[in-house]
Amino acid sequence: MFTTLRAKVFVGFLLILLLLVGLGGYAIYSLASLADVTSEALEQSAEQNLANTSMYESLVRLDEAELRMLAGDTVDAGPVLV
Repeated sequence: MFTTLRAKVFVGFLLILLLLVGLGGYAIYSLASLADVTSEALEQSAEQNLANTSMYESLVRLDEAELRMLAGDTVDAGPVLV
């Protein structure tokens, strides 16, 4: 079928080129799906961090109110809880 060396080299080059294009397409697809998964994980992490911060601030307010009540300052302890 391919009798000349030039034709054989050209066909080999085309095969390698097709493999490279296919591999490049697969790499782009893989990176795009990885980016989607990563962005979802970062969004969930950000939501969890906001919830943790909110819980921590609530605990700090409760602790402050408790310390004020233990010190006998019940008038100022109430507004700290709000």
